[in-house]
Amino acid sequence: MGMEQTAKNSALQRKLRAGRAGQAVQAMTPARAFRLSTERAAAQDLGLRLDVLEVELRQGPVEELGADLADDGVILLLHTGVAPAALVCDLQMVSALVEVQTLGQAQARPAAPRVLTATDAALTQPLLAGVSRRMAGLLPADAAALPPLTPVKRMPDMRALVLEMGTGGYQLWRCSCALGHERCAEFALLLPAAEPPAAAQLPDRTQAAPTPAPACGASCAPTTGQGLLDVPVSLGVALCRVPVPLGQLRALALGDVVALPPGVLGQAWVYSDTGQVVATGTLVRMDGTRALRLHAGAPTPASSGAPRPPAAPPNLPVPAPAADGIIGHGGEPT
Repeated sequence: MGMEQTAKNSALQRKLRAGRAGQAVQAMTPARAFRLSTERAAAQDLGLRLDVLEVELRQGPVEELGADLADDGVILLLHTGVAPAALVCDLQMVSALVEVQTLGQAQARPAAPRVLTATDAALTQPLLAGVSRRMAGLLPADAAALPPLTPVKRMPDMRALVLEMGTGGYQLWRCSCALGHERCAEFALLLPAAEPPAAAQLPDRTQAAPTPAPACGASCAPTTGQGLLDVPVSLGVALCRVPVPLGQLRALALGDVVALPPGVLGQAWVYSDTGQVVATGTLVRMDGTRALRLHAGAPTPASSGAPRPPAAPPNLPVPAPAADGIIGHGGEPT
C-alpha cells in the first residue's frame, strides 16, 4: 500500500474519532447500528481493533450487489428460515480474524494472497455471531429486525453464490474497515429485502379504483389488439458463441461435451423468431431447476457481441408464464 493511501486512511480515522467525540448523542440509524455492532463484536469478542471507515446500505438484485464485493476471501451461504443470505469477508478481514484467534493479535501489514480453507471460513463465524447479536439490541424500533443467520456452506466464488441465491430483492450491508495505517478490510452481509406490504394492507388512497366492466352484452368480443396479445410466441436463449471445427461438429454424438468459456452464465440474450434481441438476463437457480432472470433496461444489440441465433430457429416449446421476471424454467441440463 502506498504512502498516499496510508495517509488517507490515517486522516479518515482521525476525523471519525473527532466526530464521535464531538457528538455525545446521535440518532440510532441502521447504518450506525451496523457500524457499532461490527466494531464492538471485533473488539469485545475477538480482541481485534478496527475502525469502520464507511458503511454502505443498498438494495437491488443479488447479481448487481455481488458484482462490487471482493471475490478473494470467504463467502458463506447463510440460512434465515425464509430466504438465503450470505456473509462476504475479503482476504484481509479473513486473515485478521485468523491471526487474532490463533496468534493473539492481527499483523500490521496486509496479508499476502493465499488459498483459503474451511478452517478460515469457520474462524469468520464468531464475528458474524457477534454482529447479529448486537444488531438485535441496537436497531431502531422502526427498522426491520435482522433475521437469524445460520451458516450453511462455503461458496467457491460470487458467481456460484448468485446462482444459489436465485431471484428476489436483497439488501447489501457493507463495512469498509481500517485495521491499522496500512491495512484495509471489508465485511459484508447480503440479506433478503423486506417484503412490501400487501395491497390489502395499503391505505385506501393508494389503491386504484376498480375499472368498471364495459357496458356491452353477450355480443361483446375481444378487439384485434387483445387477440394478438394471446398469440403464443417462441423465444430462444443464447449464452455464448462457441467456434467448433466442421469435422468435430460432424462427429458429435450423444453424451459428448462442448466446453463453454468462463463467465457465460452471467449474461444471456433472449431472441425472437426473427433473430431480434428482445431482452437480456442471467441464468439462475429456482426450486432446484434453472431459470432466466431478466435484466432491467434496454437489451444489448446483436452488434455489440451478442451471439447470433440460427438463421432458421427451431420450433421451441412455449414456456409457461412465471412471476418475478422469470420467463420459464426447466430441468438441469444433462
